[in-house]
Amino acid sequence: MARRLAVALRRPPLRCGGVDLRCDDGEAALLEVCRAHLHVSPRSADDGSRIGARSGTTPPTPRPGRLDGHAQTLRAALAGLGDR
Repeated sequence: MARRLAVALRRPPLRCGGVDLRCDDGEAALLEVCRAHLHVSPRSADDGSRIGARSGTTPPTPRPGRLDGHAQTLRAALAGLGDR
């Protein structure tokens, strides 16, 4: 699933330059609800975001409603991939 998400995010119209994937699981991951989940962070060369405990940066927060449109676009891109 992670690979499919990365492929779909790089396709038009989203065309992300890259994708950071992080899986959190278990009590030691400081989860309030202990179940595995995958963080998907679309990236661009100029987003200024760095992954790591010392980065001190946070990705910009999208305008309200924009994530809904991106989610719909991503669902369509995933459906277009078929069973790859």
